[in-house]
Amino acid sequence: MIRKTDVLIIGAGQAGLAMSRCLADRGIDHVLLERGAVGQRWRAERWASLHLLTPNWMTRLPGWHYEGADPEGFMHKDHVVGMLNRYARSFAAPVEEFAAVESVRRSGRGFLVETQTGCWAARAVVIATGACDRPAVPHFSQTVAPGISQVTTADYVHADQLAPGGVLVVGASATGVQLAEEIHRSGRPVTLAAGAHVRLPRQYRGRDILEWLDRCGVLAEARDRPCPRTGLWSSRRCNWSVPCRHGTST
Repeated sequence: MIRKTDVLIIGAGQAGLAMSRCLADRGIDHVLLERGAVGQRWRAERWASLHLLTPNWMTRLPGWHYEGADPEGFMHKDHVVGMLNRYARSFAAPVEEFAAVESVRRSGRGFLVETQTGCWAARAVVIATGACDRPAVPHFSQTVAPGISQVTTADYVHADQLAPGGVLVVGASATGVQLAEEIHRSGRPVTLAAGAHVRLPRQYRGRDILEWLDRCGVLAEARDRPCPRTGLWSSRRCNWSVPCRHGTST
């Protein structure tokens, strides 16, 4: 039997749940399809010590924002899972868990979506499965000596799983820096291989850099056109008069 709805959302993480809340507020019938449980990627596909890169006060979803006792802290991934589950329950999000999507194809004026639990028909489909979920392993990795273990972030859980000896962490963005620090604390010598990118300072004049960006309105800039050089979306203009999180304008 084919079940029907107006909109199918694939993925019940933060993006899928945010979309669900927006559709629910507008009275649009929809269903979220999740291959595991709510927040599955946070449950099973992140290393054990992962914390959010943004302070807790920045954790916001439609109709919800952080109100805990540690606004300047950084939420652990397990707490993110709990937050997403509470958020889903707060508006009775119509999530179908353990319904991995196997195919999506056009059909008439809509789409047919095959899952492990059955088939759905919908007028629209929203892909909310996230990005950067597949490690980019260069081809030359196959020529590395077999005695050297190679581990990607998809497989890394904690430093104890690594063989004794020195470790090379390739990539000095947020993930690489976090893992390099953690592995170094385990007693192993670590080398961090960095590219040409420039990192923002974590703090400036005693405040988190993201608080400065929030106060300056950078985080509220509209994204409406891609950069002709990089293809990334950039802002039309800076908005220097948005309310900051303290309720005043900059």
